[in-house]
Amino acid sequence: MEQIAIGSVIIQVSWLMYAFSVIVGYIVLQLQMNKYPDVYKEVTDTAINSILIYIVVFKFSIILLRPTLLFENPLGLLYFDGGGVGVILGILSILIYVAWKIKTITLPNILLVRVYSVSVASSLFVYLILHTIF
Repeated sequence: MEQIAIGSVIIQVSWLMYAFSVIVGYIVLQLQMNKYPDVYKEVTDTAINSILIYIVVFKFSIILLRPTLLFENPLGLLYFDGGGVGVILGILSILIYVAWKIKTITLPNILLVRVYSVSVASSLFVYLILHTIF
């Protein structure tokens, strides 16, 4: 895995690719929601909260998968993540959260699904292009 060293800080290139693709997906979401200023804040807040929920669930799902890790090496919680199961749990938690929040937003559900789908698809597209290049 390639890494970039900035002083004493080492950053993995894959993290930069993830961050850039999420930023592109968020920009696409904002561009789509400019047409609907009355619910713009609700939809973008839901998107940001979804990203944060995914990160927290993915990172701390190791507690559910290997609870003995806390006793053996408590600092390992900082270094390990949930792996493939953590990704699935993170995606499920996002789907549950978005389904719950969609009920409170006044836009038609099909429009919200389209907006979120285009945003996620553009984010994945950018990630796949960057992954192919690097």
